[in-house]
Amino acid sequence: MQSKSINFSNEASKLLNEYESGCKNDSHNYLMKFYKLLAKYIAEEVFIKLGELRLECESEEEAYKFDEDVTELKVYLDIGEYTGVSVSLSERLAEINITIENIKLPFDNDIKFLNSESREILWRLGRIDLINCYFESEYFDINNNTYFKDCNFENNFAINPFSKNNSGDRYRYINCNFSGDVSVIPSG
Repeated sequence: MQSKSINFSNEASKLLNEYESGCKNDSHNYLMKFYKLLAKYIAEEVFIKLGELRLECESEEEAYKFDEDVTELKVYLDIGEYTGVSVSLSERLAEINITIENIKLPFDNDIKFLNSESREILWRLGRIDLINCYFESEYFDINNNTYFKDCNFENNFAINPFSKNNSGDRYRYINCNFSGDVSVIPSG
């Protein structure tokens, strides 16, 4: 099902073109705008998926509790500081899968410019698929269920193996190209 959120790929490409045509003078401002756009996309996708999950509620009580979780998430995102995520909301987020396609992610190993609320949501999602994306970073790990397909990694890249795999997939990197050295971070 095609979601109705912003077309993140088009908006991110437009932002990148503006940045590159400006001779890359203000990388901090570009990163701030990119991650603000990414946070907006994540929120919109999650709320669309939550709306789809709400349709599966079997009773008014279940729907009421679901609505409380959605309200909690909206408040959490609006406050802009860590307020915690309830167990029931965390379980609902674990049922959500999102896809990010056709974008160039800027060099930012720790995605530190993405707000902490969006990072928390990404960490709790069931699955994140990155398809046909381009990475300049040397490390990119959001949660144990982040998968890469047809992606290009420009620099040296460190892979963090995962032990928990909720979706049953055997491979995290499918048809990806690595231009630099690849190293594996020992799990500990």
